[in-house]
Amino acid sequence: MTVTLNSFALVLAVEAFLGFKAWLFRNIRAANLFRLGRFAYSMSFLLTFKPQSRLRWIL
Repeated sequence: MTVTLNSFALVLAVEAFLGFKAWLFRNIRAANLFRLGRFAYSMSFLLTFKPQSRLRWIL
């Protein structure tokens, strides 16, 4: 009885760990995409505006 309970708990722990890892990876990937989009947006923003407003935006 204890053996089946232990193996069941082990399987649950592994499933939870894999699910958490997949969730974390998906969140990291989404955060990286968001950061990339924000970077591209700020770059286009910097390139389209005048140098003095560009400096003011950076500061």
